[in-house]
Amino acid sequence: MPWRGPRDLDIYGWHFIPGARAPHEDRMFAFSPEVGRSITWDRKSPGNGTPDPAQVNALLARIEQFGRGEIHITRYELTTAKDNTPVGIKWMDFVARLSWPASSEPR
Repeated sequence: MPWRGPRDLDIYGWHFIPGARAPHEDRMFAFSPEVGRSITWDRKSPGNGTPDPAQVNALLARIEQFGRGEIHITRYELTTAKDNTPVGIKWMDFVARLSWPASSEPR
Protein backbone atom coordinates (compact mmCIF):
# COMPACT_ATOMS: atom_id res chain seq x y z
CA MET A 1 0.00 0.00 0.00
CA PRO A 2 2.00 2.99 -1.18
CA TRP A 3 1.82 6.35 0.55
CA ARG A 4 3.21 8.01 -2.58
CA GLY A 5 2.17 7.62 -6.19
CA PRO A 6 -0.99 6.03 -7.59
CA ARG A 7 -3.10 4.37 -4.91
CA ASP A 8 -5.32 1.33 -5.39
CA LEU A 9 -8.54 3.20 -4.60
CA ASP A 10 -7.82 6.06 -7.00
CA ILE A 11 -9.05 4.66 -10.32
CA TYR A 12 -8.37 6.61 -13.52
CA GLY A 13 -8.59 5.70 -17.19
CA TRP A 14 -4.85 6.10 -17.75
CA HIS A 15 -4.23 3.22 -15.30
CA PHE A 16 -5.46 0.81 -17.99
CA ILE A 17 -3.16 2.00 -20.76
CA PRO A 18 -0.63 -0.78 -21.54
CA GLY A 19 2.64 -0.06 -19.76
CA ALA A 20 1.12 2.41 -17.27
CA ARG A 21 2.93 2.41 -13.94
CA ALA A 22 -0.26 2.22 -11.92
CA PRO A 23 -2.55 -0.36 -10.36
CA HIS A 24 -4.57 -2.32 -12.93
CA GLU A 25 -7.49 -4.75 -12.44
CA ASP A 26 -6.55 -6.20 -9.03
CA ARG A 27 -6.32 -3.77 -6.14
CA MET A 28 -5.86 -4.28 -2.41
CA PHE A 29 -6.45 -1.75 0.35
CA ALA A 30 -6.91 -1.34 4.09
CA PHE A 31 -9.60 0.62 5.91
CA SER A 32 -10.67 1.67 9.37
CA PRO A 33 -13.58 3.71 10.75
CA GLU A 34 -10.98 5.58 12.81
CA VAL A 35 -9.43 7.25 9.76
CA GLY A 36 -10.21 10.93 10.10
CA ARG A 37 -11.01 10.49 13.78
CA SER A 38 -8.21 9.08 15.94
CA ILE A 39 -6.05 8.23 12.91
CA THR A 40 -5.04 11.44 11.17
CA TRP A 41 -1.91 12.97 9.76
CA ASP A 42 -0.90 16.16 8.11
CA ARG A 43 0.47 15.23 4.70
CA LYS A 44 2.92 18.14 4.85
CA SER A 45 5.81 18.07 7.21
CA PRO A 46 7.77 21.18 8.08
CA GLY A 47 10.80 21.58 5.86
CA ASN A 48 10.73 19.44 2.73
CA GLY A 49 6.94 18.88 2.60
CA THR A 50 7.33 15.08 2.64
CA PRO A 51 5.57 13.04 5.33
CA ASP A 52 7.84 11.16 7.70
CA PRO A 53 7.81 7.56 6.36
CA ALA A 54 8.05 6.02 9.85
CA GLN A 55 4.97 7.94 11.05
CA VAL A 56 3.03 7.12 7.89
CA ASN A 57 3.93 3.42 8.15
CA ALA A 58 2.81 3.35 11.80
CA LEU A 59 -0.56 4.87 10.86
CA LEU A 60 -0.97 2.48 7.93
CA ALA A 61 -0.26 -0.46 10.27
CA ARG A 62 -3.05 0.74 12.60
CA ILE A 63 -5.43 0.97 9.65
CA GLU A 64 -4.48 -2.50 8.40
CA GLN A 65 -5.22 -3.96 11.84
CA PHE A 66 -8.90 -3.12 11.38
CA GLY A 67 -9.87 -4.19 7.90
CA ARG A 68 -8.73 -5.14 4.44
CA GLY A 69 -10.36 -5.12 1.07
CA GLU A 70 -9.81 -6.30 -2.46
CA ILE A 71 -11.29 -4.98 -5.69
CA HIS A 72 -11.14 -6.96 -8.90
CA ILE A 73 -12.17 -4.94 -11.96
CA THR A 74 -13.83 -7.38 -14.35
CA ARG A 75 -14.83 -5.12 -17.26
CA TYR A 76 -14.57 -1.46 -18.20
CA GLU A 77 -14.85 0.95 -21.08
CA LEU A 78 -12.62 3.98 -21.41
CA THR A 79 -13.67 7.31 -22.86
CA THR A 80 -11.36 8.73 -25.50
CA ALA A 81 -10.28 12.11 -26.77
CA LYS A 82 -10.44 13.08 -30.46
CA ASP A 83 -6.99 11.54 -30.98
CA ASN A 84 -8.19 8.22 -29.43
CA THR A 85 -6.16 8.81 -26.27
CA PRO A 86 -7.87 7.22 -23.21
CA VAL A 87 -8.94 10.00 -20.85
CA GLY A 88 -11.47 8.50 -18.47
CA ILE A 89 -13.67 5.61 -17.49
CA LYS A 90 -17.11 5.46 -19.10
CA TRP A 91 -18.23 2.49 -16.96
CA MET A 92 -16.76 -0.35 -14.95
CA ASP A 93 -17.88 -3.62 -13.36
CA PHE A 94 -16.05 -4.92 -10.31
CA VAL A 95 -16.18 -7.40 -7.47
CA ALA A 96 -15.23 -6.26 -3.98
CA ARG A 97 -14.40 -8.27 -0.87
CA LEU A 98 -14.11 -6.69 2.58
CA SER A 99 -13.00 -8.29 5.84
CA TRP A 100 -12.78 -6.92 9.37
CA PRO A 101 -12.65 -8.33 12.90
CA ALA A 102 -15.80 -10.12 14.07
CA SER A 103 -15.49 -8.24 17.36
CA SER A 104 -16.21 -4.89 15.67
CA GLU A 105 -19.62 -3.44 16.44
CA PRO A 106 -21.69 -1.83 13.66
CA ARG A 107 -21.79 1.99 13.78
